[in-house]
Amino acid sequence: MHEALDIWKKLFTRPVSGFSHITINTRMGIPILIILVLTIISAIPLIPVMSSETHIAAQLKFSKGILDSLGLPEDNISPQVIGTQNPFTLFLYTISTFTGEIFYMAIKILSGVLPLFIVGLFLKQKIFIKHYITLFIFIAVIFVVDAFVKNIFILLSDYTTAFQNAKTLEDIGMATTAQTSITVFMDIKTMGILTYLTLDYFTDIFHIIFWVYIFFAIRGTWETDLRSAITGVVAFIMLGYLAVVVPQLLFS
Repeated sequence: MHEALDIWKKLFTRPVSGFSHITINTRMGIPILIILVLTIISAIPLIPVMSSETHIAAQLKFSKGILDSLGLPEDNISPQVIGTQNPFTLFLYTISTFTGEIFYMAIKILSGVLPLFIVGLFLKQKIFIKHYITLFIFIAVIFVVDAFVKNIFILLSDYTTAFQNAKTLEDIGMATTAQTSITVFMDIKTMGILTYLTLDYFTDIFHIIFWVYIFFAIRGTWETDLRSAITGVVAFIMLGYLAVVVPQLLFS
């Protein structure tokens, strides 16, 4: 544990030096456990939201709509989710909140590892993918703070009204999403989905912090000059943009 905490301390005080201390041989057991615990803690503000009667009722209404469109009887819905006060229902939604956040954290880590690995290959960096995974396990503390802050915003929002007015699954998803970009002051309906997603991606405060640390990671890990490091960060950001925005456009 001392090794992991020492690296994290360096990442906040001398980030380039901190990343240079992360190698392919750095033990990941304790860092993974710490990130796992912090991820679970970050999900706590979401529990009252996800287990609320209005959320369960909204999902139930949406499930009924799917069954109706398929010509299936409503008794195909699991009986556990029929009663919003059912303790088993609340337990399921609580567990799904935790597991959902853990799964999302794993996706965030992998979605950072792969682009940086690809960019590194193009810039002729001979670094194993395991090394990148180790880097992102330590960087993941930024993802945890990001999730915790946004979950607090969701908890403080008028999610009850949002769930009551939800007409589609997308509406339910929007009610459990918070922005920390300039899009918080904008209306997606008036500006268009592409503009909205682009502004949200490039102005999110946690994205910017994350990209700064990617630059530090490159400087501390790659054998390259400043210009190549900047090129690597820009390429990483654009790959991330394509991976995040394009799928949302296709399925919106």
